[in-house]
Amino acid sequence: MKNKLTLACLATLTLLAVCGFSLSKAKTKTQDVKPTKIGIRNHVYKAPLEVVGVKMNGLSIEPGTDFQANDDWIKALAITVKNSSNRDLLGVGAAVEFPYDKKDMPILPEINFIKGYDPMIPGSAPSDFVLRPGDTVELTLTANWPSQVDIAKDMNARAAMKVLHRGIIKPALAVFSSSELWEDGFYRHSSDGIRWESDKEKLIGVWRDTERYYAEHPKMMKASFQGGGRRCFCSSDSLKQQSRISDIASRPAS
Repeated sequence: MKNKLTLACLATLTLLAVCGFSLSKAKTKTQDVKPTKIGIRNHVYKAPLEVVGVKMNGLSIEPGTDFQANDDWIKALAITVKNSSNRDLLGVGAAVEFPYDKKDMPILPEINFIKGYDPMIPGSAPSDFVLRPGDTVELTLTANWPSQVDIAKDMNARAAMKVLHRGIIKPALAVFSSSELWEDGFYRHSSDGIRWESDKEKLIGVWRDTERYYAEHPKMMKASFQGGGRRCFCSSDSLKQQSRISDIASRPAS
């Protein structure tokens, strides 16, 4: 009888221990989930690529609204981009950008999503991928790139400002050929596949289109500067490039 009581007590204690561990684990998992917000920032001029949708774990995310996610949320992200040019694209890319500090410096590195051909990557070769004008494609992290997220997580843990759960998604790459592409607002070309130069005439066109847009939308210009340019969901990278483009535009053509 004594042995039966002892066994019953041991069974009860084991059950309590298991339940306690499960509750503790569930509590820890809940604590890992944080409010997260994604914004989409397309360019204000006619860029060849635009972001048109975002999903996480297969569910659509409404830009600008809070949702709950853990620190690995970017690994489950899918970004839909659209070819808004009139040419075929051999490679496309988007990036998740995080808020900048008060000195307008990045706190975390950007996380890149790329599909198809990128001639700026050494050893990269054209594939069968082609995105026709007006078509869309969904981008996910390639198999060997989730380490980008792990690096960002580690840097975020050590940073004074915790920004991992505040991301801005933007178009980043559109490849027309092995010698011509668009990257982060700049049209570039290369004669040898090694040195890439900005297309001066197209840069001037981008600057003028951006200037025209903000002349017609003064409230957007104000919002962009109040948001710190790159950090504002509604702003364009062009604001950060205007001084450089203006300088190029003022030079005589060579």
